[in-house]
Amino acid sequence: MTKSCLIGVADRLFNLTMANLVFCWLAVFGCYRAEVAPSSLEPPQTKFEFALSDPAIQESSGLAHSIAARKLWWTHNDSGDTARFFAFTDEGKVAGEFALKGATATDWEDMAAARVSNKNYLYFGDIGDNRKQRAFVVVYRVEEPTLETPKAELNRFDRFELEYPDGPRDCETLLVFPNGAIELVSKESSGASRVYRIDSPKLKGRNKMKFVGVAEFEKGPGPASLATGGAVSLDGKRVVVRTYTSARIWSVPEGGRWMDGTPTVIPVTGEFQGEAITFDPGGNSLWTTSEGSPCRVSRTAIR
Repeated sequence: MTKSCLIGVADRLFNLTMANLVFCWLAVFGCYRAEVAPSSLEPPQTKFEFALSDPAIQESSGLAHSIAARKLWWTHNDSGDTARFFAFTDEGKVAGEFALKGATATDWEDMAAARVSNKNYLYFGDIGDNRKQRAFVVVYRVEEPTLETPKAELNRFDRFELEYPDGPRDCETLLVFPNGAIELVSKESSGASRVYRIDSPKLKGRNKMKFVGVAEFEKGPGPASLATGGAVSLDGKRVVVRTYTSARIWSVPEGGRWMDGTPTVIPVTGEFQGEAITFDPGGNSLWTTSEGSPCRVSRTAIR
């Protein structure tokens, strides 16, 4: 067994332990609703949409809406799987499975869809590091595939090596902006997540990210303090980052320092280790998935 496989197995065991802890926490205290929103918002309407029953999707950890197809979504599994991802329809049917040939999947934690330089891309963050020992993490970028061939290996994709400026970090949140900039938001038990950015990542060599600020969540430790996934709206004007119990939405000002603003806190449905979140194309709702099989898919209206 290769070193990357061993790391993947260890990370999966760690994640299963975390899932059990979160499940117990929710069972004892109920779906968390005690946070006070920094800005007011009417209680959101959350609706269970459907479940993905395909047994291949066991630990949905990232979620993105297709840019090219109105009724199509993308997801991938957490650590323990290969470098593959899945397409599903807004009726809950798994419609495609794709693999990045030759890519590794040490700990895929989040994904993003973005239209950059007039091309529709999917990004996959191999960024998890529970033991905080990886010298660098990797983000893969591939042009969004069509479903003409619903199951395929993809040979052409980009690979960005990213290094933190202050040592390894555990991270489960990948943000990609329309100008191609990539941000990673660390997962901190204190609730003070560190945000790192690379504006124009290069394909050759290591990309040294820069620390750009701190995104504040509920003071930890606890499920409400841990950043587990995020997304940028299609127009690049809003950022959402979730914890196991809620989501925070920031406006992106000129200059891009969204984490300095005042977010709106939105409770999300109680999920068994919920880690994935994204905007719908119109920015009117948040969609989330939960780890486990069948995979629950829920929608929360935000305006």
